[in-house]
Amino acid sequence: MITIKEIAKLADVSPTTVSNVLHGRTKKVSPDTLDRVRKVLDENNYVSNMGAEMLGHKRSRIIALILAYNNSDRKNIITDPFVASIVNSVETAVQQNGFFLMLYSNPNIDECLKMAKAWMVDGIILLGAKRQGYYRLRNNLSTPIVSIDTYFAVNDTNYVNVGLDDYGGEKAMVNYLINEGHTKIGFLSLMQFERINENGVMYVDLSRLEGYKDALKEAGLPISADWYESLKFNQTVRRKQWHRWRKNDFYGCTAICFGSDLMALEAMMYFEDHGYKIPDDLTITGFDGIFEGDIHKPRLTTVYQDVNERGCRAVTEILKLINDPDSMKDKNRKVNIVMPTRLLLKETVKKISESN
Repeated sequence: MITIKEIAKLADVSPTTVSNVLHGRTKKVSPDTLDRVRKVLDENNYVSNMGAEMLGHKRSRIIALILAYNNSDRKNIITDPFVASIVNSVETAVQQNGFFLMLYSNPNIDECLKMAKAWMVDGIILLGAKRQGYYRLRNNLSTPIVSIDTYFAVNDTNYVNVGLDDYGGEKAMVNYLINEGHTKIGFLSLMQFERINENGVMYVDLSRLEGYKDALKEAGLPISADWYESLKFNQTVRRKQWHRWRKNDFYGCTAICFGSDLMALEAMMYFEDHGYKIPDDLTITGFDGIFEGDIHKPRLTTVYQDVNERGCRAVTEILKLINDPDSMKDKNRKVNIVMPTRLLLKETVKKISESN
């Protein structure tokens, strides 16, 4: 295979210039020189020897995207539309910046730790991890880490997280339903609501639950313990929950908010199969804004988040840390980026008239 020195000789430039072109450091390279070097590289089908680069520079140019969802969440996790969208946006942004993506799905943080050390990854983007898992990695690696959707305690430090306004998004949806005349509103989510650790940290759907509750409280409306429930991860068991809600006439609720679009769509199909019309017989809303919600009939009203933007932001933040190693020395750093949400009003909400 042709070497960098041979490429430099053919292009009549220095080996350093060729190396700069290969690694994207082209600010000080003239357009003519850049074109000449790239032409020689293309003509000779040059491919970088990544193994040699890793040994020479002690950098792998690999960014690991770790899916740390627990066992019950993890089954077919890559097929989840939200996760798939994150993976796609992260992979695209990583590639555009001259890095490579390693996708690793494992709820065992110790195994994730072994992987990171074995592959000498330059950075880690952590998705689906609790704060304990984040700090297990953080305290045992010098590698930069950026998390997505990890909830930290007030006094926690030394983290960078790309979060979402989960609380505000769900609160806005419930306020919208109230304005449409709904006064008895349910909330169903896969998150186990009792999962609050010793630091009082709430997780994603717990924050959405709080937004739901506060909207009802501030409107002076009642909240029944029957109206919010944790859904089971097993689909067969979940169908029994749908059955119970149906048999109990939805506990008087005229609307149900779901913690994800996926659960909302699953419930809609079940209720529709049993003769209910959405939204005539029941209003349903979701959270995420996945593509599938827009092609179902009726189209799902939901809380939309820009998943692509979140993935790109995570890559931007990890590259900042990789390119500025000194920033890792600041143990008091706490960066919690809260991305906005917005209501996506479609066809699954029925306006209740005052006469009703």
